[in-house]
Parts: sequence; structure tokens; C-alpha cells
Amino acid sequence: MPRHCRIIIYILSVMLYLTGCGEKIQPGYQATSPAEPIRTPVAQADPTVHPVAFEAVGTVRARTMGIISSKLMGTVSAIHVREGDKVRSGQLLIEIDARMVWAQRQQAEAALAEARNRLDAALSGRNAAQSGAELARATYGRYVKLMKTDSASQQEFDEIHARHRQAEAGLIQAQAVADAALQRVKQAEAAVSAARVTDGDSRILAPYDGFITAKHIEPGNMATPGSPLLGIESSDGYRVDILLPENRIGSISPNQTIPVQIPSLDNLILTGTVDTIVPAADARSRSFEVQVLVPAHSGLASGLFARAIIPLTPVEGLWVPQSALIVQGQLTGMYQVDADKKARFRLVRTGRISGAEVEILSGLTKGVVYIKNPPPNLSDGMTVEGVS
Repeated sequence: MPRHCRIIIYILSVMLYLTGCGEKIQPGYQATSPAEPIRTPVAQADPTVHPVAFEAVGTVRARTMGIISSKLMGTVSAIHVREGDKVRSGQLLIEIDARMVWAQRQQAEAALAEARNRLDAALSGRNAAQSGAELARATYGRYVKLMKTDSASQQEFDEIHARHRQAEAGLIQAQAVADAALQRVKQAEAAVSAARVTDGDSRILAPYDGFITAKHIEPGNMATPGSPLLGIESSDGYRVDILLPENRIGSISPNQTIPVQIPSLDNLILTGTVDTIVPAADARSRSFEVQVLVPAHSGLASGLFARAIIPLTPVEGLWVPQSALIVQGQLTGMYQVDADKKARFRLVRTGRISGAEVEILSGLTKGVVYIKNPPPNLSDGMTVEGVS
């Protein structure tokens, strides 16, 4: 028998067998058994007020930091610190060869000694001139009386008068010389004081308690006035410099306390205090710089990344648990319960997140019942029996 004939006979036999077995099923229908309702927690969407915050990124910096530089030119003879060393206020950091400074100081002190000798000589001359002027003044007074009684000749009186005038002029000149000598002494004293200060500048001391962050010079290098030698940061605490957009600057004020998070330190939370709000905005970013003081902590260091949590005005909205959301690719939805107690999957648009709750911007309306934590076997159209 041909193969195709055998296939036809087999198909007919199967059809006859199915026709004679079981009860008949009407065309277009499928026998089903009623499904049991799914018991699951539900809730009603009601508007609630949630606190709102803005996260501003920033950088940890020392409250006081600076660059130590030299005030004089000279060879660096010794450096007593290195990067990372803790220092105390007044501690010796760097020594500069002071031989040139010492020579300048010796020269200034020698000039001062010479000026003082000249002052002594000028004062002696002034005193002599003063004595001569007093004698000439007294003699002139006596001759004035003698002239009134015609007891002295006109010639004698004229000579005494000339001597008196000469003595007064000599006194004035001697006083001027003494005054000039005194000014030279003051100038020499100022030069000596400056030399002594410069002598002290050869020993560079720590301006405050802190630690060394950078070293820009080595022993044997030439230090020049204004050239950086060391970087130093104080150990009296840190601050966080943040940038706030112009539409958020009104949310903070000086002395306000805000939380500051340090992600690299296991999300350490510190209580910061707003210290400075720079009144001018950056023209490129349209943002304001804000300095927030934070307490000292063992793990803090300059340059760490930080977040400042800026509280905003609370607003009303529809918030649901994050467990109610179902994410399918790029779409986010949730199961809502209709009037017939059927689960209906609806797409939603989410907004802000606050703890374990998320704001629903669209796709959910006030008063609608939704499933708080959809079970894995739940599908659209299933009957739901809500539990609290």
C-alpha cells in the first residue's frame, strides 16, 4: 500500500477515536474552572505631604590653608618637615642661610654707632653754642642799660650787639646740626630693627597648628621673596564648599544647620553649619558658592567628595511604596484594583524618592486602590481580595 494512503487511514482512525471519547465541547468554548481570588495587601492612593530636599555636591577643604613663602633671598640650609607631618604653632620648619643677613645687620649696627657718635658731637656743639649765646645775651642786656646812662660808647655797644647776634645764629645752626644728627640716628635704628627682623625671617616657623600638605623646595635650593616653600592646612576643622543653582540659593541662610554626607567614609553624616554664602553667582554655571563648616573627624581630608542635603518647602503629592512598582524594561507600572476587584496593570511616571516611598506624577489618581506588593503569580485581570 502506498505511503500516503497509510497516512490518510491513520488520521481518520484518530478522528473516530476522539469523536467517541469524553463529553462533547461546543465550538468556540473552552472548559475552565473558576480561579480563586488572590489575597494581597492593598492601599488607597491619598495625597500626603513629604519633606523635599535638594542634594548639592561639594568638596571637603580645610578651614584654613595657605602657602608658606620666604621673605628674603638665600640658600635653604635645612628643612625640618615633610608632607603629612603634624606641626605646632611656632615650630621651626625651614632655615635659610643667614650669613648675608648677618652681614647686613652688622653693617646697620655699625652705621647706628657712627650716627650716635655724630649726635653726641652735635649735641656738644649745640650746648657750647647755647652757653655762648646765653653769655652774649647777658652782656648785650648790660650794655643796653649802660647806653641809657651814657656809661658806654656807641662803638662798644655795636660790638656787643654784633656778638649777640652772631651767638644766636650759631646756636640756631648748632641746633639744626643736632636735629639732623638725631634723624640719622633714628634712620640707623630703623635699619637695625629691619635687619633684626630679616635675621628672624631666616628661621621660618609654623603660623598655626596643622599639617604639611606640600613641599616645594629642597635643601640647597635658592629661596626668593614670595616663592612658595611649603603648603600647610590647619587642624581646627573642615568645611565643605558646595555650589547651589540660582533657583535654590533662597533655601539656605547663614548659621543654618544641614546634613552633610561623605560617601567615601561609609556615607558618614555630619551636621554642617552654613558659614559663608558668596553673594555673587558664577556667570558660567549660574551658581553660588556656599561654605558649610563641619566638625572635625578622623577620616576627613581635603579633596573628599561630599553631598549637602538642602531642605526645601514640603509639597503635597501621591506617594506609594517602591515595592508597588513593577519595572519592565524602560517602562514602570503598578497594579491597580478596579470596581470589580480586578487587578489592572497601569503604566505610571515616577518622580522624587523619599526613603522607601516614591512619588507618582501620572498614571495614578486620588482614591484609586493599588496593590502594595504584587505577588509573582499576579497578572492583569485576576480577581483580588485586598487585605490590610
